[in-house]
Amino acid sequence: MVKQMYIEEYGVFGGFVLLSVIFAFAAIFTSFLVRAKAPYKEKNSTYECGVRPDGDAQIKFPIKYYMTAILFIVFEVEAVFILPWAVYFKKLGLAAFVSGVVFVFILFLGWGYAMKRDFFDYKK
Repeated sequence: MVKQMYIEEYGVFGGFVLLSVIFAFAAIFTSFLVRAKAPYKEKNSTYECGVRPDGDAQIKFPIKYYMTAILFIVFEVEAVFILPWAVYFKKLGLAAFVSGVVFVFILFLGWGYAMKRDFFDYKK
Protein backbone atom coordinates (compact mmCIF):
# COMPACT_ATOMS: atom_id res chain seq x y z
CA MET A 1 0.00 0.00 0.00
CA VAL A 2 2.74 2.47 0.96
CA LYS A 3 4.96 1.55 -2.01
CA GLN A 4 2.02 1.99 -4.38
CA MET A 5 1.47 5.56 -3.05
CA TYR A 6 5.13 6.48 -3.66
CA ILE A 7 4.99 5.10 -7.20
CA GLU A 8 1.88 7.14 -7.96
CA GLU A 9 3.46 10.34 -6.61
CA TYR A 10 6.68 9.81 -8.56
CA GLY A 11 4.65 8.95 -11.64
CA VAL A 12 2.90 12.32 -11.49
CA PHE A 13 6.23 14.08 -10.99
CA GLY A 14 7.83 12.13 -13.84
CA GLY A 15 4.91 12.95 -16.12
CA PHE A 16 5.24 16.64 -15.26
CA VAL A 17 8.98 16.59 -16.02
CA LEU A 18 8.38 14.75 -19.30
CA LEU A 19 5.69 17.22 -20.40
CA SER A 20 7.94 20.14 -19.46
CA VAL A 21 10.80 18.80 -21.57
CA ILE A 22 8.47 18.09 -24.50
CA PHE A 23 7.00 21.60 -24.27
CA ALA A 24 10.50 23.18 -24.20
CA PHE A 25 11.66 21.25 -27.27
CA ALA A 26 8.38 21.99 -29.06
CA ALA A 27 8.83 25.72 -28.42
CA ILE A 28 12.39 25.66 -29.75
CA PHE A 29 11.40 23.62 -32.81
CA THR A 30 8.45 25.94 -33.52
CA SER A 31 10.69 29.02 -33.31
CA PHE A 32 12.93 27.51 -35.99
CA LEU A 33 9.92 26.91 -38.21
CA VAL A 34 8.40 30.41 -38.01
CA ARG A 35 11.54 32.58 -37.94
CA ALA A 36 12.36 34.96 -40.75
CA LYS A 37 14.75 33.34 -43.19
CA ALA A 38 15.81 36.27 -45.36
CA PRO A 39 19.12 37.57 -44.01
CA TYR A 40 20.79 40.43 -45.82
CA LYS A 41 23.62 42.87 -45.10
CA GLU A 42 21.56 45.53 -43.29
CA LYS A 43 19.80 42.96 -41.17
CA ASN A 44 23.06 41.35 -40.05
CA SER A 45 24.81 44.64 -39.27
CA THR A 46 25.20 46.02 -35.77
CA TYR A 47 22.44 48.34 -34.57
CA GLU A 48 23.70 51.34 -32.60
CA CYS A 49 20.64 53.36 -31.56
CA GLY A 50 19.71 54.29 -35.10
CA VAL A 51 23.20 55.47 -36.00
CA ARG A 52 25.10 53.67 -38.74
CA PRO A 53 28.00 51.62 -37.34
CA ASP A 54 31.35 53.36 -37.54
CA GLY A 55 34.34 51.04 -37.47
CA ASP A 56 34.82 47.75 -35.68
CA ALA A 57 32.59 47.00 -32.71
CA GLN A 58 35.29 45.13 -30.81
CA ILE A 59 37.79 47.15 -28.79
CA LYS A 60 40.92 45.73 -27.22
CA PHE A 61 41.08 46.54 -23.53
CA PRO A 62 44.41 46.72 -21.71
CA ILE A 63 45.23 43.74 -19.50
CA LYS A 64 45.28 46.02 -16.44
CA TYR A 65 41.48 46.18 -16.49
CA TYR A 66 41.27 42.40 -16.26
CA MET A 67 43.88 42.28 -13.51
CA THR A 68 41.89 44.84 -11.53
CA ALA A 69 38.75 42.74 -11.96
CA ILE A 70 40.55 39.63 -10.73
CA LEU A 71 41.94 41.50 -7.72
CA PHE A 72 38.46 42.81 -6.96
CA ILE A 73 37.06 39.28 -6.98
CA VAL A 74 39.88 38.03 -4.74
CA PHE A 75 39.26 40.76 -2.17
CA GLU A 76 35.50 40.23 -2.30
CA VAL A 77 35.96 36.53 -1.59
CA GLU A 78 38.23 37.56 1.26
CA ALA A 79 35.39 39.62 2.70
CA VAL A 80 33.12 36.57 2.58
CA PHE A 81 35.65 34.62 4.64
CA ILE A 82 36.37 37.43 7.09
CA LEU A 83 32.73 38.19 7.95
CA PRO A 84 31.88 34.92 9.78
CA TRP A 85 35.25 35.06 11.52
CA ALA A 86 34.51 38.58 12.74
CA VAL A 87 30.98 37.69 13.91
CA TYR A 88 32.18 34.80 16.10
CA PHE A 89 35.45 36.44 17.08
CA LYS A 90 34.73 36.42 20.84
CA LYS A 91 33.67 32.76 20.84
CA LEU A 92 36.73 31.57 18.93
CA GLY A 93 39.98 30.78 20.65
CA LEU A 94 43.56 31.91 20.19
CA ALA A 95 44.15 29.54 17.28
CA ALA A 96 41.32 31.17 15.30
CA PHE A 97 42.71 34.61 16.06
CA VAL A 98 46.18 33.61 14.84
CA SER A 99 44.79 31.98 11.68
CA GLY A 100 42.74 35.13 10.96
CA VAL A 101 45.78 37.34 11.38
CA VAL A 102 47.82 35.08 9.08
CA PHE A 103 45.00 35.18 6.50
CA VAL A 104 44.87 38.98 6.55
CA PHE A 105 48.67 39.14 6.42
CA ILE A 106 48.71 36.99 3.27
CA LEU A 107 46.09 39.27 1.73
CA PHE A 108 48.20 42.32 2.52
CA LEU A 109 51.17 40.60 0.89
CA GLY A 110 49.08 40.15 -2.26
CA TRP A 111 47.95 43.76 -2.13
CA GLY A 112 51.56 44.91 -1.68
CA TYR A 113 52.62 42.81 -4.67
CA ALA A 114 49.85 44.38 -6.76
CA MET A 115 50.99 47.84 -5.70
CA LYS A 116 54.62 47.01 -6.46
CA ARG A 117 53.72 45.77 -9.96
CA ASP A 118 51.62 48.95 -10.58
CA PHE A 119 48.35 47.08 -11.17
CA PHE A 120 46.42 50.14 -10.10
CA ASP A 121 48.31 52.68 -12.23
CA TYR A 122 46.30 53.08 -15.44
CA LYS A 123 48.40 55.84 -16.95
CA LYS A 124 51.13 53.41 -18.02
